[in-house]
Amino acid sequence: MSAFTIIIENQTTTDGRTYNILAAPPLVSGGANPPVRPVTWHQTFPPLPPGSQAEFVFTDELFAFAGTADASSSAALQSSDTIVIRSSAPVRWNSRFNNSSQLAVGTDLSLREYASAAARGSFQVTADASHPTPNNRVVGLARTHDSDGRDPVPVAAIELKPGVTYTLSPSLAVWVLGGVSSVGDIQDAPIPGARDAALVEFSGAFNTAIVRERNNGTFQVEYRVQG
Repeated sequence: MSAFTIIIENQTTTDGRTYNILAAPPLVSGGANPPVRPVTWHQTFPPLPPGSQAEFVFTDELFAFAGTADASSSAALQSSDTIVIRSSAPVRWNSRFNNSSQLAVGTDLSLREYASAAARGSFQVTADASHPTPNNRVVGLARTHDSDGRDPVPVAAIELKPGVTYTLSPSLAVWVLGGVSSVGDIQDAPIPGARDAALVEFSGAFNTAIVRERNNGTFQVEYRVQG
Protein backbone atom coordinates (compact mmCIF):
# COMPACT_ATOMS: atom_id res chain seq x y z
CA MET A 1 0.00 0.00 0.00
CA SER A 2 1.38 3.42 -0.99
CA ALA A 3 0.68 6.69 0.83
CA PHE A 4 0.32 10.11 -0.79
CA THR A 5 0.03 13.68 0.47
CA ILE A 6 -1.67 16.67 -1.14
CA ILE A 7 -0.87 20.08 0.35
CA ILE A 8 -3.35 22.77 -0.68
CA GLU A 9 -2.16 26.38 -0.51
CA ASN A 10 -4.45 29.41 -0.69
CA GLN A 11 -2.32 31.94 -2.57
CA THR A 12 -5.28 34.20 -3.30
CA THR A 13 -6.22 37.35 -1.41
CA THR A 14 -9.59 35.84 -0.57
CA ASP A 15 -10.10 35.06 3.10
CA GLY A 16 -11.77 31.82 4.08
CA ARG A 17 -11.24 29.70 0.95
CA THR A 18 -12.72 26.21 1.15
CA TYR A 19 -11.65 23.34 -1.10
CA ASN A 20 -13.21 20.06 -2.15
CA ILE A 21 -11.35 16.90 -3.09
CA LEU A 22 -12.86 14.45 -5.58
CA ALA A 23 -11.53 11.12 -6.76
CA ALA A 24 -11.54 10.72 -10.52
CA PRO A 25 -14.52 8.44 -11.23
CA PRO A 26 -13.95 4.85 -12.38
CA LEU A 27 -14.93 3.56 -15.78
CA VAL A 28 -18.03 1.38 -15.38
CA SER A 29 -19.63 -1.19 -17.65
CA GLY A 30 -22.77 -3.26 -17.09
CA GLY A 31 -26.39 -2.30 -16.52
CA ALA A 32 -26.55 -0.34 -19.79
CA ASN A 33 -23.58 1.72 -18.57
CA PRO A 34 -25.37 4.00 -16.07
CA PRO A 35 -23.89 7.41 -15.21
CA VAL A 36 -21.09 7.40 -12.63
CA ARG A 37 -21.66 10.25 -10.18
CA PRO A 38 -18.62 11.69 -8.35
CA VAL A 39 -19.11 12.09 -4.60
CA THR A 40 -17.25 14.63 -2.46
CA TRP A 41 -14.38 12.86 -0.71
CA HIS A 42 -13.19 15.73 1.51
CA GLN A 43 -13.86 19.35 2.37
CA THR A 44 -11.12 21.46 3.94
CA PHE A 45 -12.02 22.89 7.34
CA PRO A 46 -11.64 25.43 8.77
CA PRO A 47 -11.58 27.72 5.72
CA LEU A 48 -8.07 28.77 4.70
CA PRO A 49 -6.99 32.41 5.03
CA PRO A 50 -4.56 33.81 2.43
CA GLY A 51 -1.11 32.23 2.64
CA SER A 52 -2.23 29.19 4.64
CA GLN A 53 -2.40 25.54 3.69
CA ALA A 54 -4.22 22.28 4.42
CA GLU A 55 -2.87 18.73 4.17
CA PHE A 56 -4.69 15.68 2.81
CA VAL A 57 -3.13 12.23 3.27
CA PHE A 58 -4.48 9.09 1.60
CA THR A 59 -3.44 5.70 0.23
CA ASP A 60 -4.12 3.67 -2.90
CA GLU A 61 -6.40 1.28 -0.98
CA LEU A 62 -9.83 0.98 -2.60
CA PHE A 63 -13.21 -0.29 -1.37
CA ALA A 64 -16.47 -1.38 -2.94
CA PHE A 65 -19.57 -0.09 -1.19
CA ALA A 66 -23.33 -0.50 -1.20
CA GLY A 67 -25.56 2.23 0.13
CA THR A 68 -28.48 4.58 -0.38
CA ALA A 69 -29.12 8.04 -1.77
CA ASP A 70 -31.48 10.63 -0.34
CA ALA A 71 -33.29 10.67 -3.68
CA SER A 72 -36.62 9.12 -4.58
CA SER A 73 -34.85 6.92 -7.12
CA SER A 74 -31.19 6.20 -7.76
CA ALA A 75 -32.02 6.35 -11.47
CA ALA A 76 -32.28 10.13 -11.09
CA LEU A 77 -29.21 11.01 -9.01
CA GLN A 78 -28.26 14.67 -9.17
CA SER A 79 -25.83 17.12 -7.65
CA SER A 80 -26.28 17.68 -3.89
CA ASP A 81 -27.95 14.29 -3.34
CA THR A 82 -26.25 12.63 -0.37
CA ILE A 83 -24.83 9.11 -0.47
CA VAL A 84 -24.73 6.98 2.70
CA ILE A 85 -22.64 3.80 2.92
CA ARG A 86 -24.44 0.76 4.36
CA SER A 87 -21.57 -1.70 3.85
CA SER A 88 -18.08 -1.68 2.34
CA ALA A 89 -15.29 -4.13 1.60
CA PRO A 90 -11.66 -3.70 0.48
CA VAL A 91 -11.00 -4.86 -3.06
CA ARG A 92 -8.13 -6.28 -5.06
CA TRP A 93 -8.14 -4.63 -8.46
CA ASN A 94 -4.64 -4.34 -9.87
CA SER A 95 -2.88 -7.58 -9.00
CA ARG A 96 -0.65 -9.08 -11.69
CA PHE A 97 -2.24 -12.45 -10.89
CA ASN A 98 -5.64 -11.50 -12.41
CA ASN A 99 -7.40 -12.34 -9.15
CA SER A 100 -9.37 -9.12 -8.74
CA SER A 101 -12.37 -9.08 -6.40
CA GLN A 102 -15.89 -10.13 -7.36
CA LEU A 103 -18.52 -9.15 -4.80
CA ALA A 104 -22.24 -9.71 -4.37
CA VAL A 105 -24.69 -7.17 -2.92
CA GLY A 106 -27.50 -8.76 -0.91
CA THR A 107 -30.97 -7.29 -0.57
CA ASP A 108 -29.92 -6.04 2.89
CA LEU A 109 -27.09 -4.13 1.14
CA SER A 110 -24.45 -6.41 2.63
CA LEU A 111 -21.34 -7.18 0.59
CA ARG A 112 -19.56 -10.51 0.30
CA GLU A 113 -16.76 -11.66 -1.97
CA TYR A 114 -17.84 -14.74 -3.91
CA ALA A 115 -14.92 -15.13 -6.35
CA SER A 116 -11.65 -13.56 -7.44
CA ALA A 117 -11.45 -13.78 -11.20
CA ALA A 118 -12.10 -10.22 -12.38
CA ALA A 119 -9.59 -8.87 -14.88
CA ARG A 120 -6.57 -6.90 -13.74
CA GLY A 121 -7.32 -3.19 -13.38
CA SER A 122 -10.92 -3.75 -12.35
CA PHE A 123 -13.26 -5.35 -9.84
CA GLN A 124 -16.88 -6.49 -10.11
CA VAL A 125 -20.03 -5.93 -8.06
CA THR A 126 -23.16 -8.03 -8.71
CA ALA A 127 -26.56 -6.97 -7.37
CA ASP A 128 -28.95 -9.67 -6.19
CA ALA A 129 -31.88 -10.07 -8.57
CA SER A 130 -34.35 -9.63 -5.68
CA HIS A 131 -33.57 -5.96 -5.02
CA PRO A 132 -36.76 -3.88 -5.34
CA THR A 133 -37.30 -1.61 -8.30
CA PRO A 134 -37.51 1.32 -8.41
CA ASN A 135 -35.17 1.94 -5.48
CA ASN A 136 -32.81 4.52 -4.01
CA ARG A 137 -29.91 2.07 -3.73
CA VAL A 138 -26.42 2.60 -5.08
CA VAL A 139 -23.12 0.76 -5.41
CA GLY A 140 -19.75 2.22 -6.13
CA LEU A 141 -16.22 3.05 -5.11
CA ALA A 142 -15.05 4.24 -1.68
CA ARG A 143 -11.69 5.42 -0.35
CA THR A 144 -10.18 6.43 2.98
CA HIS A 145 -7.95 9.27 4.11
CA ASP A 146 -6.26 10.41 7.30
CA SER A 147 -7.87 13.85 7.53
CA ASP A 148 -11.27 12.67 8.80
CA GLY A 149 -10.38 9.22 10.13
CA ARG A 150 -9.97 5.92 8.35
CA ASP A 151 -13.57 4.94 7.59
CA PRO A 152 -14.32 4.46 3.87
CA VAL A 153 -15.96 7.45 2.22
CA PRO A 154 -18.02 7.11 -0.99
CA VAL A 155 -16.25 8.75 -3.95
CA ALA A 156 -18.31 7.45 -6.91
CA ALA A 157 -21.91 6.20 -6.97
CA ILE A 158 -23.84 4.15 -9.53
CA GLU A 159 -27.52 3.29 -9.69
CA LEU A 160 -28.11 -0.26 -8.38
CA LYS A 161 -30.12 -2.37 -10.82
CA PRO A 162 -31.33 -5.83 -9.72
CA GLY A 163 -29.38 -8.74 -11.19
CA VAL A 164 -26.73 -6.58 -12.87
CA THR A 165 -22.97 -7.14 -12.69
CA TYR A 166 -20.95 -3.93 -12.78
CA THR A 167 -17.27 -3.89 -13.74
CA LEU A 168 -15.45 -0.93 -12.22
CA SER A 169 -12.02 0.13 -13.52
CA PRO A 170 -10.68 2.68 -11.02
CA SER A 171 -8.37 5.63 -11.48
CA LEU A 172 -6.09 6.88 -8.71
CA ALA A 173 -6.22 10.48 -9.96
CA VAL A 174 -7.61 13.17 -7.66
CA TRP A 175 -9.25 16.55 -8.31
CA VAL A 176 -8.79 19.61 -6.07
CA LEU A 177 -11.15 22.54 -6.60
CA GLY A 178 -12.67 25.43 -4.71
CA GLY A 179 -16.04 24.43 -3.27
CA VAL A 180 -18.22 23.96 -0.23
CA SER A 181 -19.85 20.63 -1.08
CA SER A 182 -20.17 18.40 2.00
CA VAL A 183 -18.56 14.98 2.26
CA GLY A 184 -20.90 12.37 0.79
CA ASP A 185 -22.69 14.80 -1.53
CA ILE A 186 -22.79 14.19 -5.27
CA GLN A 187 -20.85 16.84 -7.16
CA ASP A 188 -20.16 17.37 -10.84
CA ALA A 189 -16.57 16.57 -11.80
CA PRO A 190 -14.47 19.36 -13.31
CA ILE A 191 -14.27 19.51 -17.08
CA PRO A 192 -10.99 17.94 -18.29
CA GLY A 193 -8.43 20.69 -18.79
CA ALA A 194 -10.34 23.14 -16.58
CA ARG A 195 -8.11 25.89 -15.20
CA ASP A 196 -10.24 26.38 -12.07
CA ALA A 197 -9.35 22.92 -10.69
CA ALA A 198 -6.21 20.84 -10.26
CA LEU A 199 -5.89 17.26 -11.48
CA VAL A 200 -3.34 15.41 -9.33
CA GLU A 201 -1.81 12.27 -10.88
CA PHE A 202 1.12 10.72 -9.05
CA SER A 203 3.74 8.81 -11.03
CA GLY A 204 7.15 7.30 -10.41
CA ALA A 205 8.57 8.04 -6.96
CA PHE A 206 6.51 11.20 -6.44
CA ASN A 207 4.33 10.96 -3.33
CA THR A 208 3.57 14.60 -2.49
CA ALA A 209 1.75 17.25 -4.50
CA ILE A 210 1.65 20.96 -3.68
CA VAL A 211 -1.56 22.43 -5.12
CA ARG A 212 -1.57 26.23 -5.23
CA GLU A 213 -4.58 28.36 -6.06
CA ARG A 214 -3.45 31.61 -7.65
CA ASN A 215 -5.18 34.96 -7.25
CA ASN A 216 -6.68 34.64 -10.74
CA GLY A 217 -8.48 31.42 -9.73
CA THR A 218 -6.17 29.05 -11.59
CA PHE A 219 -4.34 26.14 -9.99
CA GLN A 220 -0.73 24.97 -10.17
CA VAL A 221 0.54 21.51 -9.15
CA GLU A 222 4.12 20.77 -8.09
CA TYR A 223 5.22 17.18 -7.39
CA ARG A 224 7.85 16.20 -4.84
CA VAL A 225 9.37 13.13 -3.23
CA GLN A 226 9.07 13.20 0.56
CA GLY A 227 10.90 10.67 2.73
